[in-house]
Amino acid sequence: MHAEHKLRRYSEVTFRPYTGAVDPFHSDQILNIFPGFLLDRYTPKKKIDIKKTYIWRYLVDVFAHGSEGPLLQHFLKSLAFQIQFPDQRSERITCIISPDQGVGKSQLYKIFCLLLGSKLCMWHDNMSTYITRFNWENKCKLIHWVDDIQGCTKAETWKLFPKATSNEQQYEKKGDARITFPEYSNFFTTSNDDSPLHIKAGDRRQVIYIANSK
Repeated sequence: MHAEHKLRRYSEVTFRPYTGAVDPFHSDQILNIFPGFLLDRYTPKKKIDIKKTYIWRYLVDVFAHGSEGPLLQHFLKSLAFQIQFPDQRSERITCIISPDQGVGKSQLYKIFCLLLGSKLCMWHDNMSTYITRFNWENKCKLIHWVDDIQGCTKAETWKLFPKATSNEQQYEKKGDARITFPEYSNFFTTSNDDSPLHIKAGDRRQVIYIANSK
């Protein structure tokens, strides 16, 4: 391949998400490692009435508290934003809370994996794997989900706030140099506490959804 001038070489690596089947950021010099959305290349074989599915029932019951009103429309538009504008960050920390366990808070992560692809979503069972120096595994994601954030100190949760609005992020593998990528990920977490982020009434950057315990 080298002798026949078929070996491609790039001067830079980047992560630029997009919609559609064609990469608008394609360049002979820059390699875009965003894999694209699988559903953009999928041709449906039949029509499904979403309102007759369990996913619809789940969204209505848990996040809209059983009513197909403005709250449901707001939540659906938030999901649509993730798909339609993957190159724009919400710059928000989304926390799903409920005093009861087993109401389906973390089930939303599985829906993100279906919509965006599992390779673009990262599950953390504690805060330390998200806020860590050697964070190479966290690179180039659209969703970071920390399950059960309760018990974190105020100093730990406040590390999330500058991460939510940064335009780029450094990623480092142990024993290797740091690489800077553009940052497009959105952060989600769950908790059984009322104020797991240690916030006050005037604080910004956070969105809190109360999951229906019924």
